[in-house]
Amino acid sequence: MTNVQNSDLKKVKEWLVSAFSKFDFIDDLYLIGSALNKNHKDINDIDVVQRIDFDNSPKIYEYSQLLMAIRIDFAIKFSHSLHVTTFTQNELKEFDEFISKNSYIKLI
Repeated sequence: MTNVQNSDLKKVKEWLVSAFSKFDFIDDLYLIGSALNKNHKDINDIDVVQRIDFDNSPKIYEYSQLLMAIRIDFAIKFSHSLHVTTFTQNELKEFDEFISKNSYIKLI
């Protein structure tokens, strides 16, 4: 069962939506992992999974630099690392399989 009432989790969710929703090439973003069922102080990192459409995005290198900045900002704000797993538009089946094996909250 997900601990969606946790105020720390709510802050994390809001921050992630704000940070990632500015990119129109992100088709899906999910929060997964231990953050959903443990207290914020008891987790090592925050896990998100994104599905992106690189046909509508900047070059991969440019996005990787932006993502690095997001991860640094997250670590400063929440004192946890942000682990991002990425699937492309060509990996829809794999993405669906991965998500189906996890507890999740859809953010975008």
